[in-house]
Amino acid sequence: MTGRKLLLGAAAAGMLALVGMTGRAEAAIDLGSIAGNPGGNACPTGPIANCSFAGSPAIIKFEFSDQTGLVTGVEINPLFSTIDGSEFSFTGVLAGTGTWTYTPGPGDPLITHYAAKAGTGNKVFGNDGDPNTDTWFTPGNKELSNMVFFDTAAPPPPPPPPIPEPATLGLLGAGLLGLGLARRMRRRA
Repeated sequence: MTGRKLLLGAAAAGMLALVGMTGRAEAAIDLGSIAGNPGGNACPTGPIANCSFAGSPAIIKFEFSDQTGLVTGVEINPLFSTIDGSEFSFTGVLAGTGTWTYTPGPGDPLITHYAAKAGTGNKVFGNDGDPNTDTWFTPGNKELSNMVFFDTAAPPPPPPPPIPEPATLGLLGAGLLGLGLARRMRRRA
């Protein structure tokens, strides 16, 4: 086999592997089942502002109809004013397994965990590397009753220090110059 044919064959195999990798959906990281509500707190039956998982605040909660699979309610944590719910889409709600897709806008939070609830049980998942889509399933593959998304537990970065104005820098420079001149005059005397 000539070098050119070998090179073309390797390139074709690489392209097929790349197409195969990008075309498959990856499963979520299953963090386990918990009875009741995620995080052992008032969520998802209480106010979403009180809901957290592993130190991460809840972003948004979707409730679904067990008859149609359509969204029947949305509750947004006031911490996340850029979210309105239109950033999300869902498949497989009545099947008990499906995907969600998140199309964040500027300033929207990062999704690190989410919980899929069916009946009284929750499956909690961690993102598998793509924070904008994932595959989920409910306990017993029952129809999804609600889904809660969580943000990162990392604190927000501190604000940058204020930048001094040119006039302030000028005054500081004049003061330092004045101190230098006074010291020099005192040495001469």
